[in-house]
Amino acid sequence: MPKHLVLEYDQAFLSTNESNYGFNMFKEDIFNSLEITCLNQDFHNHYNCNISEFLIKCLEGLKQSTNNEYFNKIYASIYFWKNTCNKILPSFMFLLPGILSTDWHINVGFIDYHRDHILHQPLTAYIVKKSFTDKEDSFLLFNRNYVEEVAEGLSKFTLIPFVEKYLLDARLPKDSLWLAKNEVSKQMWKDFFMETAFVAALFHDLGYPTQHLNKENDIAMKLTNPIFQNATNEKTESLFSKYPFLLYVLNGYSDQKNVSKEEEYFCSMIHEIYLRTHGLPGALNFLYLHDGFKKEDAIEHPIQRLSLEWAAAAIAMHDMRKIYWPKGKDEPSVPNLRISADVDPVSAIVTLADTLQEFERPVAKFHKKQSKTDDCVKVRYSSACSSTEVNMENNGCMTITFNMTDLDSYCHKLECIKDDETKLFDPVYGFLNLKAWGVNKVVMEAVYDPPTKGQTT
Repeated sequence: MPKHLVLEYDQAFLSTNESNYGFNMFKEDIFNSLEITCLNQDFHNHYNCNISEFLIKCLEGLKQSTNNEYFNKIYASIYFWKNTCNKILPSFMFLLPGILSTDWHINVGFIDYHRDHILHQPLTAYIVKKSFTDKEDSFLLFNRNYVEEVAEGLSKFTLIPFVEKYLLDARLPKDSLWLAKNEVSKQMWKDFFMETAFVAALFHDLGYPTQHLNKENDIAMKLTNPIFQNATNEKTESLFSKYPFLLYVLNGYSDQKNVSKEEEYFCSMIHEIYLRTHGLPGALNFLYLHDGFKKEDAIEHPIQRLSLEWAAAAIAMHDMRKIYWPKGKDEPSVPNLRISADVDPVSAIVTLADTLQEFERPVAKFHKKQSKTDDCVKVRYSSACSSTEVNMENNGCMTITFNMTDLDSYCHKLECIKDDETKLFDPVYGFLNLKAWGVNKVVMEAVYDPPTKGQTT
């Protein structure tokens, strides 16, 4: 039957002390606590405080620069991140103050249109998690139990046959339950999918500050030595040797054996992807925050390694549309980078959730006071979108409606959805192919619904 879902801010989700995931794919004991302690000492030497104290200082500064409603939501988001990072990426907390500061500066910038990414990422993870449930107050986003279908495909290695090769190359024993292709392994792969997708969503915009700095420094880079190309080549070589699954995905879901024949072209494409997206910088940051702080003798299970790389691949792919179908082109330029739900379900659900998560993303708006003697400027923080509604019809038509509360943002959204309907969701050429989950067509709408008098904006 047709399904309807309203996605909006969920304070209870962000206020939980735990993410409700055991994070079995990530091992807390592999990290080098001594190295993290040394990093904390570096912070203390530089800022005269440890990371926890420094984060508190940053939050105090943010509280003075924003309204209470926005700050309280950010505060909840920060500590949701903190509680879920303890086992996944403890080193992320050292990066968080800088991300928090950069995101605020981006939001109040005047050169381009920017929105919040601190609330956005946990709330994207919230949508991913909500898509796993099938209760009276929720649904699976689709007219079928897609999680069970993904688990079936993963357990039998019909989704990505490369996964089985990856695990065997990583010396997973052939008699492992993960390779058993039975009901027990199906449940294990189900947990694998849900956890990997959740983690990828939680960190999917980790590279956004990097992309912003790349844009701001573009002119300066043209006036300095072109050393960035060398750095990119090093990253590409790293992909070849360290991250075979990420390489497989970036090579258009093709085995790396085919890459060596066109290595120069591939390096050039990686360079372009790194400069033009925030996905690949985010994926490499994510991997470094994990690998850069491991014990030298740490032993990872091949499944844990696959989960890490697949999460990184989803982070890289969620922003790949601008490479797949660049501006000014009438058709895709790199068609093998298309995300299909029956090939890469992790990237598919993360990319869809990222598209749906428009609500509660504060935008800074500036107003000069009318008095000629008063030179103060008033800054108002408000969400441009109150909620996102999803309707799924029996005929496979999904309608996505954004309820916009700000007129300028509403007009901007109208322009965006024209592009999204074609380049993201076109049934034949769109970047995101959801036919395997019963979605044959996607219609996108924006509705202007200004807040009533007395309502917080």
